[in-house]
Amino acid sequence: MNSRQLTTRECPVCGGIQHLRLARQEFSALSAGSLMTGYDVVVCQHCGTGFADGLPSQEAFNKYYAQMSKYEHQDTDGQEAPVDLERFGAVVEMVERYLPDRAAAIADVGCATGGLLAAFRAEGYANLLGIDPSAVCVRYVRDRGLKALLGTVLALTASSDRFDLIMFSMVLEHLVDPGGVLSSVWARLNEGALVYVQVPDVTGFARFLDAPFQQFSTEHINFFSPQSLTNLMAKHGFEEVAIQQQVFAQSTLTFMPAVSALYRRSSAPPPIAHDQDTQTALAHYLDASQRLQRRIAETIAQFVAEQTPLLIWGVGTHTLRLLATTSLGEANIVAFVDSNPHYQGKELADRPILAPESIQGLMDPILISSCVLQEEIARQISTQLYYDNKLIRLYGREGVDSL
Repeated sequence: MNSRQLTTRECPVCGGIQHLRLARQEFSALSAGSLMTGYDVVVCQHCGTGFADGLPSQEAFNKYYAQMSKYEHQDTDGQEAPVDLERFGAVVEMVERYLPDRAAAIADVGCATGGLLAAFRAEGYANLLGIDPSAVCVRYVRDRGLKALLGTVLALTASSDRFDLIMFSMVLEHLVDPGGVLSSVWARLNEGALVYVQVPDVTGFARFLDAPFQQFSTEHINFFSPQSLTNLMAKHGFEEVAIQQQVFAQSTLTFMPAVSALYRRSSAPPPIAHDQDTQTALAHYLDASQRLQRRIAETIAQFVAEQTPLLIWGVGTHTLRLLATTSLGEANIVAFVDSNPHYQGKELADRPILAPESIQGLMDPILISSCVLQEEIARQISTQLYYDNKLIRLYGREGVDSL
């Protein structure tokens, strides 16, 4: 991504332009399709919100999610993991207390393959609509017998339909201008309608550490606390109905702290209050990440010194960051492997990115470059593909290494 395309952001909550820079996040780039090669992690000095600064435009993000989506689950034919299904069930449980009418009109923005919509249908809700920029995701939603629109939230706001509930489940942290999106859906809501929002909770990042700096991904560009999320919603015409801080399993190794909240369309939302938590939470997360990063960098340095041929499984944020911030690129990397077909056929660090089936017969050790999916990948290699390669893990099998 050409640096001339990057922009200095106003605070996504209050619009402030005075930022305190806490850190720089760096990424390597694929031969094609990469979104960016880095950004600054900053805190707004006016309202206390944390976010990424120096980003491509929203249009670039929209193109990326349409062409490079990792939420299509094509390797499992569109089916979500059990941990995702548990999270969807918790969403339905929270919403139905405030929206018991099974005929209520519900839209899920950024619906992926429709797992959350399917969870609502299983509880008797019938008037359901999904919106997603990935054509593959939309196809999977429709294959489930659910309605879906291809595109961004603009596909929703361009219609004349009105809704009783619009959901943004793990979506607002991905948007350059979340406030603009919220303002655009306000008019599509019936009087007294609800908005459900779920985002990663910055106040839990350090406590539930996975890979170092992993919460600063190429896709997560807003770092919400309960207060900054409620500030954002209030700024755009919504008052709080219910809010919870929750922790969801992401995998056998890792957990995601989340803020889950319901807001109601309001003509007199409350004023915003300064976020007292985010700057301290980010500082703790940076410190914990730096300590874990040093341990991983030492391990990688051993591979570099030995020059043992390696296959590296995974080309997501974890690998892109390690290539940019450690000596991993100097290792004797034979190829990268990834299950996402959008990555396959491209190159990273001048090595090919192969499909899992393409490495059959290659007996080089496999370095699993993921924390969240480490054990799932190991099982795929050993019990689904029946490969006998030596597996190298960077993280403890009973959880992320203690610091």
